[in-house]
Amino acid sequence: MRLRLAALVAVLTVAPFAPAQNPKAPPAKAAPSPRQAALDEMIQDFVKARREASNAIRAAKTDQERTAAEAKGPKEADFLPRVHKLIAENGTDDVAAEVLAFAVFGLDTKDEKVFAALGQNVKTPRSGGSSRWP
Repeated sequence: MRLRLAALVAVLTVAPFAPAQNPKAPPAKAAPSPRQAALDEMIQDFVKARREASNAIRAAKTDQERTAAEAKGPKEADFLPRVHKLIAENGTDDVAAEVLAFAVFGLDTKDEKVFAALGQNVKTPRSGGSSRWP
């Protein structure tokens, strides 16, 4: 019993002086590719335009002001050229997948080029190998 108590006291007196464990620092993130940077910038521009329009709509007091504020919102035509450029550079990488998702879900586009890129570059269970789909 005394031995256990002595060991406990020894551990408690030495523990504050023991070197702290140095967990491994997370690996540094690689600089984003120019395509990823362009995508990030496009999304930030979209979010900024949507936020500004939303604030203007909330501040509108008349129907005319509200209509004018809604017109300030992000437009598909403002972003589609940037989407097309990123898809044209490489339509099969992760950036292209994010661009296509942004176009379809963020812009709610019905653009033929976007859907053609989806049809050409998206892998489905039917596109290769065996699948459980009929």
